Amino acid sequence: MVSPDSFETIRTTATALRRQTVRDQLEIVVVGPGSVSADLDAGAFSDFASWQFVETNRTDSSSEMRAAGIRAASAPVVALTEDHCFPARDWAEALIARHAEPWAGVGALFANANPGSVVSWANLIIEYGDWIDPERGGEIHHIGGHNSSYKKDLLLAYGDRLPDILEAESAMQGDLADRGQRFYLEPKARMIHLNFTLFRPHTRNRARSTSKTGGSPWSSPSWMAIRIRWRPCAQASSVKSAS
Repeated sequence: MVSPDSFETIRTTATALRRQTVRDQLEIVVVGPGSVSADLDAGAFSDFASWQFVETNRTDSSSEMRAAGIRAASAPVVALTEDHCFPARDWAEALIARHAEPWAGVGALFANANPGSVVSWANLIIEYGDWIDPERGGEIHHIGGHNSSYKKDLLLAYGDRLPDILEAESAMQGDLADRGQRFYLEPKARMIHLNFTLFRPHTRNRARSTSKTGGSPWSSPSWMAIRIRWRPCAQASSVKSAS
């Protein structure tokens, strides 16, 4: 988990992780500036196998922060999380089980935490349209960014390039696939994603994403999903689903 300012920013995600069915098998790595450590609630991590705080001043780059956490982790599999995306209780258990197989990365399905907004749906479909719950799962050409899991040794092999390549996980996954690595969409692993509900923040977010990938925000398969795969009647999830 990464936070640029305080523990409160990631508290809801930390609570969702503490509710995991296999929390006693998890190592939690929190990355952030000293201000995060100052108000860190150690009790929030008491049920895990272990946890650690990695201090960094690179709060201007989430990929630098994620790279620091990956390097510090001791487990052979690392899972990335966000402060606005909350794993359901059996998320970690499903990922661990699937990683017993030789997949480079295992991704989760995504549900909408605030489904009452059209802008929220637009944001979720553009960002995660290929992996919206319900979906059958199975081998897939790429998995969702920022909230997926990987074999750690494959990421560490990038060396000093790791922060740069984490800027666009789809490009990283493409590079791994070109070298024969494979990915799996695990339908038993679910994330509940909180989305923008106002149009202006949504468009700013799309512009930032486009500048990182060098492409058009409307050219991805996820945008195409608006036309061919949106099933709003199947969605009734809320943040409470992670409890």
